[in-house]
Amino acid sequence: MAETTTDHAGNRVTTYFQEVREELGKVVWPTRDHSFRMTIVVLFVMMLAMLVIFGIDAILSQIFELLLNVGS
Repeated sequence: MAETTTDHAGNRVTTYFQEVREELGKVVWPTRDHSFRMTIVVLFVMMLAMLVIFGIDAILSQIFELLLNVGS
């Protein structure tokens, strides 16, 4: 038992962060232009989804209003 548990745990933490740093070095980060274009795509898809949901909500609201007025 030459090694204490705290030394062993500290070594594991150090090794973990060294490996994390190595892996981050392998990452291919997006360019500024690519990030901007993907942001525009996300905003466009989000607005399209918003319009679809708004349309479905408006149609269902009209249907429920008609159904509630039929009983009156």
